Amino acid sequence: MKLIYTWISSLQLNKIKFLFTACVFIPSMLYAQENHYWTNQVGATASLMGGAIVGSVRDNSAIFYNPAALGYIENGSLSMVADAYYANSLSISNGAGENLDLHSKKIDKVPQLFSGVFKRKDKPFFTFSWAFFNTEKYTNDLTIRHDIKYDVIESRPGDEYYSASWSYFNKSQEDWIGVGLAQRVGKLKDFSIGVSFLVNIKNQDFNRLFSAKVIDEMDSLNNTLASVDNFELFKYSDVGFITKLGLSKEGESFSYGMTITLPKLDIGFVGKGSLDRSISTYLPSIGAVHPTYSAYSDQVKAFYRTPWIFDIGTEYTWKETNLVTLRIAYFTRIDPFSILHTDPTTNEVTKALEPDIEGFDNMVSANKAIVNVGLGLVHKLVEGWGILAGFHTDFNNYDQEALPRSENFVPSMSTWDLYHVSGGIIWYQEKFDLEAGIRYSFGQKSGDQQQINLSDPKDYRFLQGVRDFSAVSKSI
Repeated sequence: MKLIYTWISSLQLNKIKFLFTACVFIPSMLYAQENHYWTNQVGATASLMGGAIVGSVRDNSAIFYNPAALGYIENGSLSMVADAYYANSLSISNGAGENLDLHSKKIDKVPQLFSGVFKRKDKPFFTFSWAFFNTEKYTNDLTIRHDIKYDVIESRPGDEYYSASWSYFNKSQEDWIGVGLAQRVGKLKDFSIGVSFLVNIKNQDFNRLFSAKVIDEMDSLNNTLASVDNFELFKYSDVGFITKLGLSKEGESFSYGMTITLPKLDIGFVGKGSLDRSISTYLPSIGAVHPTYSAYSDQVKAFYRTPWIFDIGTEYTWKETNLVTLRIAYFTRIDPFSILHTDPTTNEVTKALEPDIEGFDNMVSANKAIVNVGLGLVHKLVEGWGILAGFHTDFNNYDQEALPRSENFVPSMSTWDLYHVSGGIIWYQEKFDLEAGIRYSFGQKSGDQQQINLSDPKDYRFLQGVRDFSAVSKSI
């Protein structure tokens, strides 16, 4: 569940509107968001209306939702939004084996919108805007340790001491900064065209560690009979240009909007990434005593692909007191790709330690084509008061069929879809508006594959059990 409390106020200063938006502490319980396009909505109004404002946006957030709508903004303005704080809780039942649950709880903040709109008196139908905002931020942190007496080595009579630990950490943030231009055209000036030129900055820090030891319980505790140590460390920063084209048509009862977002254009000399992956196996009972296999790259070129996005929206107004909005967005498929662009190593030791396994030295990803839908509502109750409501889907975009996680080095784990419901109130005043509301996010995935299995370890399974599909991901 995700609760968002927001308020908005504006003040008229020398014919320049100064808009101040603040988000207070957000207590939330929601699913981890790793492979979702609509993680965060930009601005308080969009958050409370399910992001369904492509055809109706009339504030500074238009630089992201539909740059053409900037043309309908009549006054220059400055908008500042404070950070939104939230608590994130994730639980995966049987995630590490039978009755071995995984839990993650985090408190973090999400930077919101800081933007400005400029208007010239001699060009009233032209608008220039700039903005800084965030569309993605999450942290998933899962850790478990399991110590038992168990018959891990079946060729040896009796139980052994088994001690294993597994951890998963994934932190990602996506920030945007850019400018938007819009021009109203036509005899009635009820049609507008616009474009946004945005710099997309994506950072990810990922690590996954597994360590297990089997110790002879009848002898010294220093007598290790078997051990496996795997660790995967990966991080990168990627910077690229994204262009968004928009059209907007304003009418008495209906308004329409459409945008096309082009895939990210890489800024090759900026994006950098590092990878360190190692596997060490000592299993003499099955004759699997291997040297350490490892791959290492530091500060190499990195690039994360984005899809084409086709976004349409409409707004319907009746009785001047009710407003309903609809948004539909199509995200194209992204074929499997490597995030790091590495050259063959020339270091003699590094080359000798790297196994002849395709993809061992890189992170890969792939996205399936999806459609997300959003609905919004504004209803004026009495003079000066109204309510807002919204709903939007947030389908998981990872392409498991193209890149099964069990066979590839993938920097994510989520498989579940998310749904968001929001609602709030608005208080209209001559010089400011005040909004407050909540957003609730939910989703559940039963029959998911376990992240690791520590409940039935065997030496011939490299000190792990069989990962089954009994995991259930849910909020707590």
